[in-house]
Amino acid sequence: MKKMLKYVFAMRGRRIVRLGATFLMIFFLTSFICTVTEPFRDRMMSYFDRLNRIQQEKLYLHFDKPYYSAGEKMWFKGYLLNAATHQQTLTNFIYVEMIDPKGEVKIRKKIKRADSLGFAGYITIPAEFQASQYTIRAYTSWMRNFDPLFFYSRNFVIGNAIANKILSESTFETEEDGRMSATVRFFDAQENPYSKIRIKATVIDSVGRRVQEDFQTTDENGRIKLKLKRNTFEEKRPYLNVQFVDDQYTYEQNIYFPHVGNEYALSFFPEGGTFVPGVDQVVAFKAQHENGFSEQVSGWVCNSRGDTLTPFKTLYDGMGFFNLIPEKGERYHVVARSDKGVEKRFDLPDVAEKGFSLAVLPHGDNVMYRVEASDSSLWNHFDSLYLVVHTRGIPVYLRSVSSSESVGIFNTESMNEGISHLLLFDETGRPLCERLFFVRHQRPAATWRVFSDKSRYGKREKVRLEVALIDTLGQPVKGDFSLSVTDRSTVIPDSLSDHILSHLLLTSDIRGYIDRPGAYFLQNNRKTKKMLDLVMMTHGWRRFNISLDDTIRTEIKYFIEKGQYMTGNIRRGLIGGVPKEGTVSLMIPDQQLFRQTVVNPDGTFMLDGLDYKDSANVLLQGRTRKGGGHVAVTLDAETFPGVLLKNPFSHTLSGLSDVYMQNVRDKYFDEGGVPVFHLKEVVVTADRSAIKESGYKGINDYSITGTEMKDKHIPHLYNAILRLPGVFLQPDGTVSVYNKPAAVFIDNLEMDLSDVSWLEGIPIDDVNNIEVIKDEPSMAFIHSENPDAKSAILIFLKETYKQDPHISLGFTKVLSLGYNKCVEFYSPVYDTPDKKKGTSADFRSTVYWSPRIECDSLGKAHIEFYTTDRPDHYRVTIEGLSDRGEPYRYDKDLW
Repeated sequence: MKKMLKYVFAMRGRRIVRLGATFLMIFFLTSFICTVTEPFRDRMMSYFDRLNRIQQEKLYLHFDKPYYSAGEKMWFKGYLLNAATHQQTLTNFIYVEMIDPKGEVKIRKKIKRADSLGFAGYITIPAEFQASQYTIRAYTSWMRNFDPLFFYSRNFVIGNAIANKILSESTFETEEDGRMSATVRFFDAQENPYSKIRIKATVIDSVGRRVQEDFQTTDENGRIKLKLKRNTFEEKRPYLNVQFVDDQYTYEQNIYFPHVGNEYALSFFPEGGTFVPGVDQVVAFKAQHENGFSEQVSGWVCNSRGDTLTPFKTLYDGMGFFNLIPEKGERYHVVARSDKGVEKRFDLPDVAEKGFSLAVLPHGDNVMYRVEASDSSLWNHFDSLYLVVHTRGIPVYLRSVSSSESVGIFNTESMNEGISHLLLFDETGRPLCERLFFVRHQRPAATWRVFSDKSRYGKREKVRLEVALIDTLGQPVKGDFSLSVTDRSTVIPDSLSDHILSHLLLTSDIRGYIDRPGAYFLQNNRKTKKMLDLVMMTHGWRRFNISLDDTIRTEIKYFIEKGQYMTGNIRRGLIGGVPKEGTVSLMIPDQQLFRQTVVNPDGTFMLDGLDYKDSANVLLQGRTRKGGGHVAVTLDAETFPGVLLKNPFSHTLSGLSDVYMQNVRDKYFDEGGVPVFHLKEVVVTADRSAIKESGYKGINDYSITGTEMKDKHIPHLYNAILRLPGVFLQPDGTVSVYNKPAAVFIDNLEMDLSDVSWLEGIPIDDVNNIEVIKDEPSMAFIHSENPDAKSAILIFLKETYKQDPHISLGFTKVLSLGYNKCVEFYSPVYDTPDKKKGTSADFRSTVYWSPRIECDSLGKAHIEFYTTDRPDHYRVTIEGLSDRGEPYRYDKDLW
């Protein structure tokens, strides 16, 4: 039997191996004969237990479409899981960012988990966004404690069909002297050129340094031509910035250079981790172009004498393999040639003096392994050797290995799908060699059933879908799923991009970049499994690095965000030190939020249980035990991780058809979108009647604006209240207007003025206006909790505070990122003849989006929506997780 398995490994890479099911079962049953010592087993289980106590998280976002245009909403549903078990975590907030090719965060959203919808959200793409590729990055506060390369990351093409008054197109060519030139043409939507316009063209590198700068005037065709310096492409991610230098127009655009270099590199990965002398090893390799994408190459392996040993070539996505029996002391290299004819030499890793080799061969629902030593005497140097298999940090297989039991098989049917890790340990817990392999079962545990009530539909007609996920026993599978319906005539599906299966099972557990990961899940045949095994052999960096002799060290700086909170400290402003039993109060006026806490003995404080949305203007006040305000309040800064882009940019706008862009433009303007103009800024003046109205104009008795108070040299809000006609503020906080008890409101939040330092801390620049109501009948329109209030003072702050923290003794003002309130996806309802005959065209690209589909007691979900004016070709995409943490996906044409 041992000889038979060795023969199987010897034939690996030469032909497809078929093993009888009976043989596999017999060997599987006998492979556990060798016992594992109890101390090693206990040590291993203790290690993995400690590893999983520090739970990592992984995050996936399901978007309604594969690309977008400015002016649209990017609808998404976030799936946040325990990285090991794929079960729900305790975190209640995720952060979603849109990053441009320069590495700048253009949009940042905070999404709160909703009870019924989970992490449902959207990003509105501003109308002025430049057409380009952007990265969507998502993470949690807890994920920041670990490698940022495991944040969710995906690139999206975003066009612009709105800001089209000035358009540009770029072409690049190589001149006779070998230098590249860039030609940029400027024109309007009617193809009329912008001629005789002075242009400033600047080449800028990734850190913002100007590499080259030139001024040119467009010719009669609206063109300029810039000849680039020879060292331009030695800079990291350079781009061309063009600006109009003109009295009438203002225009600026970043143009990203195509990848023009021919440089590439080869990386080599001997199976097991090292070159072991005298052992027939599989050597995987990956060829990567300088732009970050894969390169197709071929070549041959040579020894130090230049003898050709074996040819090789890439099989898929720059990956391939060859067999080699390395000799001790020998040096090997390869000569490779790219598809562009560039020939290069690369050295292979050094051959070890001695060691063990670990070979793996996945086959069906089984994995065969072979442990081989460079010298048979090497087995005698170790008391015991052990094989350990874990899946995402959860151990699933353990057995001892010896020279007589060095080949075996284990079954994977009961293992979770995804990346598993096989390691060979010595008795001290030191790993000697390792190998990743991918587990994918022969058939899914459940399948989707999607039925529509009709096979064809007319314009603006109701569609009824029945959706269910059914297991192999015919029972419904419960879970959390999101669904989108898109118009296939304008939205081209991208089955090769990252989706919920490829992300949760593959890319989220590997540190390196994988191009077109969806391709590995289109089919479940031998070819696909071979491609997946090449990925396992060429991506050594993974989420879980195991070594039993290492202490697990994770520095925890960021906490699981179950709720919103703020932390900071207070200090005495005049004499220093910590105020004993001091207090800190927090107020967000426009959201009617007020909290207070007692400061810790060291001066620190935490205000938790907060719930606020959007960008919130936060007011903080510190007081001493006796109510004194001479303390300084410092809030811990709100920080975000630095940008580390994992995915390379292609800088192409593929998929954005003219029809798609026209539909986006029409829909944007039909819904009242504001055009984006490129005219020079015009200063508009208005009188004070243009000040924001409060809604109480008809019933107030006195009103004054912040500008008027500033003209009177009033410094802050407290002084402003004292100077209001008929207003009297007593030391106990009682306020009256013409001797009538008054209620005081700041942005509709009723205030207690027993502590007036709140008012002293608000500068008059932040006040929009103040209104006074003295007549008791008008109080019927004011909702005060004070039944004795017969009058009111209404204070309205400006909508946006200065973003720089404003700090004074006893008072601090900051701008904090609140969570984004999700709105419902708008799907028109054509339930009357008049609505069906409406004159506004309906060419939605996303016909329907639901972040959660609700199932009935039979496990069926019923979806209803109306078709657009183009009802012929729709596509349904469903993604989500079962209650057991298994990812499922459905992506097919509806009819």
